[in-house]
Amino acid sequence: MNKPKEISPPSPRDFLILMNGETKQAEILQIADIGPERILAHGADGVRSVPYVDTILFNGPEGRIFVTNASDKYVQETKHLAQVEMSTIIREAVQYQRPGAAVERDPLWMKIFPWVAVVIMIILWLVKK
Repeated sequence: MNKPKEISPPSPRDFLILMNGETKQAEILQIADIGPERILAHGADGVRSVPYVDTILFNGPEGRIFVTNASDKYVQETKHLAQVEMSTIIREAVQYQRPGAAVERDPLWMKIFPWVAVVIMIILWLVKK
């Protein structure tokens, strides 16, 4: 496993190289974020999320280079993972509620009104008898 003990934040000179052994092509991506579980990188045709354990780290004079050997299917899955991750982050940010913030409650009259209506109906029923 290639999991780091301590991860330093990405620098503008950190890159992810996705090499495809089947097609003999490589894609060089700018790293946006590095976490303990995954590396998030931006490419010309979208964002990729690659599991950290699937990469090999090289230290160059200019910065870090993460390399992974990936098939076309793997590359498509990394695009999908990045989309899911970004949509989850956005959804959680929109639904975020500060700890200790007041929870919206129904007005008091909405709780009392059905009981008042029932009591009035019983009184009218008794009076009608």
